[in-house]
Amino acid sequence: MGTKVKVVNTKNEKSVGVTVNERGTVTKNRRMDLSGAAEKELGMTKDGVTKVDTEVVGKTELPNTGAAKSYTKAGAKP
Repeated sequence: MGTKVKVVNTKNEKSVGVTVNERGTVTKNRRMDLSGAAEKELGMTKDGVTKVDTEVVGKTELPNTGAAKSYTKAGAKP
């Protein structure tokens, strides 16, 4: 999470930078969901699904919220 990605619409070569903030459902034809604002920047609001190229360009350091503690096994010490 927090990975910065450059997304390029292969139909028109428009690009946008986005930050990955969750894991979505990955299917054979869809690898990521974009916000409406990112779709608009890419000129794909009417396409729904389109082919894009992606490039990892960085990583955002996310604050430690302690959420990882919720993944420990019952009775395990944090």
